[in-house]
This record gives sequence, C-alpha cells and structure tokens, in this order.
Amino acid sequence: MRRGILIVALTLILLSGIYFSLASAVDYNYEVKQITDSKINEPWTFRAITDDPNVVQVTFHYWFPGNAPGNSEVDTKVVTGTYLNPFIATIIPDKEGVWEVHIDFQYTDGTTHGTVTHYETITEFDGPPNVVPEVPILGTVGVAVAMLLGFAIYKKRKA
Repeated sequence: MRRGILIVALTLILLSGIYFSLASAVDYNYEVKQITDSKINEPWTFRAITDDPNVVQVTFHYWFPGNAPGNSEVDTKVVTGTYLNPFIATIIPDKEGVWEVHIDFQYTDGTTHGTVTHYETITEFDGPPNVVPEVPILGTVGVAVAMLLGFAIYKKRKA
C-alpha cells in the first residue's frame, strides 16, 4: 500500500515538473544581428532571427540623427517569411551620426510580440587604416639588442 502511494506521488511530481517545464518553454527569443559595416552611403544590413513559429513578418524602422522615434522615419522595411529563415533588410544611410533601428516581430494578425532596438553610429570611414604599432617593434629591437649584448659578454668571459 505504501509502495503504491509512493509511486503515485512520484508520478504526480514528475508529471507536474514536465508540465511546468513545457509551459515555461514558451518564452521565445528575438535576436537581431548587424551583418555589414556602418558607413555612410553604403548598404547597412540587419538579420532578424527568432524561434517563435508564429512570427510571419518583421518590420524594420529606421530613424536618422536628430529624429526622435515617432516623429519621422527615414525608412521602413517589411520582410515576410517564416521563423525558419532569417528576416533580412538593408538600407543605405545618407547622414552621419547615431542611427536608431527598431525591429518588430509580428504575427499574422499584425500584433507585435517582440521588439529589439539597435543604436549604431554611422561614419564616413571605418577609422585609421591598419598600421603596425610601435610598441611591439621597440620591444623586439630591445630584446635583440639584449641578446647580442649578452652573447658579447659571454664570448668576452670565455676568451
């Protein structure tokens, strides 16, 4: 009798744990990645990814520097598809400064179920060109001089 009660209790605990783990698994991820550089007058591309199977449309809202969200958008890109494929949108920014991108993940009825905001500074250039830093060169020269001096002192003592 006790064994039967113990088995029933353990079964109920196990089933409730499975139920709550499945119920908590409904928390979906909404992620956006920038896949190109942030330069003026060059394509600026974002990839939106989700594991929410109900998302069928992603809307990208772009604002240029000085425009607060809600005032006036530079551009809006609507990308349709399924959650199995990434949603990709591209814009060519024409002003330098901090741009703001709002990405809305939407269901078939148009309701938004996830929003990601991305801020990026659009510049004319990437930055300084690739140069060889001076510190490693000076360190290498210093080590070479120290080795030569050490070798000279060793030879002088041996002779």
